[in-house]
Amino acid sequence: MNIYHPAFDTYHAAFRLLLLSTRVDFEEAECHRIQLWDYYYLFPYQITKMRFPRELYHFKQLFDFAENPYNSVLDGHNLFARMEPFQRAAMNYLVSVDLIERESLANCIFQRTQKPIPAELNSLFFNLDAIHENVIELFRSEMGSMALNGQNGFKDRTHLLEFRYDL
Repeated sequence: MNIYHPAFDTYHAAFRLLLLSTRVDFEEAECHRIQLWDYYYLFPYQITKMRFPRELYHFKQLFDFAENPYNSVLDGHNLFARMEPFQRAAMNYLVSVDLIERESLANCIFQRTQKPIPAELNSLFFNLDAIHENVIELFRSEMGSMALNGQNGFKDRTHLLEFRYDL
């Protein structure tokens, strides 16, 4: 039996990546950073498993709610690794429709082009529920701009990607 989940849908991933790039409002972001944001956008209750800096700990309490038993994550590290090919395919799709820069993506940087997002799609980005609005606010805070690599970087705090061998 096949069961659909948006985590394994390339076009849904493309929508989420555009949503994050629009709502978090950044010039450019490392591919790993936006992939981590995408994971936490899909599974917001997993945010409580991150290590927060003391000054941002109040955000953690916003996500302290019971997880949906039909959408539970047994192994976040494995799930994140399984999502990566779909996220990469979504980024390549966004390059093909000229919404992110090809040269930047080759250097693992997610950077939007000047091409505008269609208005009907863009309007969907601003019609989110409270939980997803909180996810966006978290990534608009210092948590979104903290260092990605190294000890106490974003990778280290999420425990989803290896950070010890980063340069």
